Amino acid sequence: MANRESRYKPDYVSPPGETLYELLEDLGMTQKELAERMNRPEKTINEIIKGKATITSDTAIQLEKVFKTPAHFWIQREARYQEYEARLREEKQLFNSIEWLKALPVTQMIKYNWIQKCENKLEQVQELLRYFSVASVESWKSIYLTNEPKAAFRISLAFTNENAAIAAWLRHGDINAIYKDIPTYDEKKFKHNLLLIKELTLKKSTFKDDLKRLCNEAGVNVVFTPMISKAAISGAVRWVGNRPLIQLSLRGKYNDRFWFTFFHEAGHIILHSKKDFFLEGMEDETMSNKEKEIEANDFAANFLIPQEKLKDFMNNNDKSPNAIIRLAKELGIHSGIVVGQLQNLGYINKSYMNDMKIILDIVMD
Repeated sequence: MANRESRYKPDYVSPPGETLYELLEDLGMTQKELAERMNRPEKTINEIIKGKATITSDTAIQLEKVFKTPAHFWIQREARYQEYEARLREEKQLFNSIEWLKALPVTQMIKYNWIQKCENKLEQVQELLRYFSVASVESWKSIYLTNEPKAAFRISLAFTNENAAIAAWLRHGDINAIYKDIPTYDEKKFKHNLLLIKELTLKKSTFKDDLKRLCNEAGVNVVFTPMISKAAISGAVRWVGNRPLIQLSLRGKYNDRFWFTFFHEAGHIILHSKKDFFLEGMEDETMSNKEKEIEANDFAANFLIPQEKLKDFMNNNDKSPNAIIRLAKELGIHSGIVVGQLQNLGYINKSYMNDMKIILDIVMD
């Protein structure tokens, strides 16, 4: 993230009433006389001087007439004082929020350049609030920890103990998604482009730009987010406005796992509601989500390898690398993906033929 400009933070700003008091002293004018000249109650003048009442725009104009001091001077003086007072209140709130830092993967967020490393904990809290675009930790909790999500994420993280890390990971996706330069979601176009994306499985680690382009053309956002240790997520999908957002990590790093995750998320977009939210790798105990996860798994498996072809292959009982390569070539996918599905079905041992897979090396967003 870009370096932030330093902000002027005065140690102390006196209330504008002190300036008014000093002016009255210099002129030898009493508060009662000023009240008469302004046609205001003497109590109001006294409260302004004591800092109990603010100098409004109307009051500033009256003071301009009495003292020939520009109204904007009083308005700006009051504004600086009110900002100073607000920052004092905020500093107290930030101090009470320092404990929040312990829940967040701050070190990794700094390493990935999502946030800046700050000199003290109060500034670090402020930096994290800016990252999440919230005014307070309480606001953050109401968005990320509620059972009735209010934000565009449409998320509920009540089923996991790693809420803060997951929230940080998800927020990266929202920040890096494109909203203005891609069309609204087009399901027909997306289904067509998925066939082109399937061809990208033959590439090693040079498919990222093409994958994003083909998804963006159909109004689908794709963001690559590095995995955070406390948020062991393979991928996530949610709708933001008129567009779905697929967020992917490289958990496991092998190409079979990555591509299965991508097409799994694509399955959620095509099969399920815009109101749904899915995290892959974190357990959601609701039966409806379990059923939808199975549906997305079936979609990904069949899209990559029609299951009838896979059954025919297994019935032939030829587990040789050459047989796997022939099937992969026929399907137009990488042989490592065939290995992954055969391992998942228990047809071959999970330790066999992993050398046919590719370890991906993709630059994260």
